[in-house]
Amino acid sequence: MNRIFDTSVERVEDEALITGHGRYSGDVRLPGTLTAHILRSPHAHARIKQIDLSRAQGLDGVHGVWTFDQLPPSGSQCD
Repeated sequence: MNRIFDTSVERVEDEALITGHGRYSGDVRLPGTLTAHILRSPHAHARIKQIDLSRAQGLDGVHGVWTFDQLPPSGSQCD
């Protein structure tokens, strides 16, 4: 009978990962892939009167900048 539970399994990937020589799925860069960044206010319960997006929109490599009000309602499908 083969035991599955309560059996030690030798992990062969650990040394590479903890010494910086492993690859994580986050390390994979495919052509055309974009990365999203979300900036949250550092001030809890602050009342935001206006947001100037012009600097972020003008940065090289930026493909889009949105505020919460520009996003589709929660639960709706995005195209």
